[in-house]
Amino acid sequence: MAHILKTVLIFPERYTFADRSFSWHDFCIIKFMKDKTSHFERMMILIGILVVTHGEFGKELLKSAELILGKQEKVMCLGLNEGDDVLKLKDKVRKGIIDLDEGEGVLVLTDMFGGSPFNVTSANLKELTFNYLTGVNLPMLIEALSSRHSYDVNTLAEMCYKSGIEGIRNMNKEILSK
Repeated sequence: MAHILKTVLIFPERYTFADRSFSWHDFCIIKFMKDKTSHFERMMILIGILVVTHGEFGKELLKSAELILGKQEKVMCLGLNEGDDVLKLKDKVRKGIIDLDEGEGVLVLTDMFGGSPFNVTSANLKELTFNYLTGVNLPMLIEALSSRHSYDVNTLAEMCYKSGIEGIRNMNKEILSK
């Protein structure tokens, strides 16, 4: 049986489909083929993003990313504040990972290697499957949010890792050495 192929062009405007709004900087060609997930269908299923930090850092980081990219779906920020029970945070992280997983996976970003958010997230690796990076920064989060429609969770994690590192620059060396 022949595959049916239909090409749709979407230009840089905001489109709404199934209660989700999409915008692109360039046009996107979407190909629908029988028995294969189309690029458009793939974009309907988002990789979930969970940010776990000390205090409100994650929420503020997300606000900054949304200032650049617009409002985001399937993102959750959890913070550990003074007096909070660490074991309750571990349970919230577990629930967040489960709630955010639509079948494409979840990427968890924590603020600092060795801190309590890192430790409770690491403890969940024994029970759940998810991708996990620590040392979250704005370039890393923007990469995660803007690329999660186009890549699998493993590739996305690698891209975010590289973006996080590349976002750290010593400008005195770069500017003054020229």
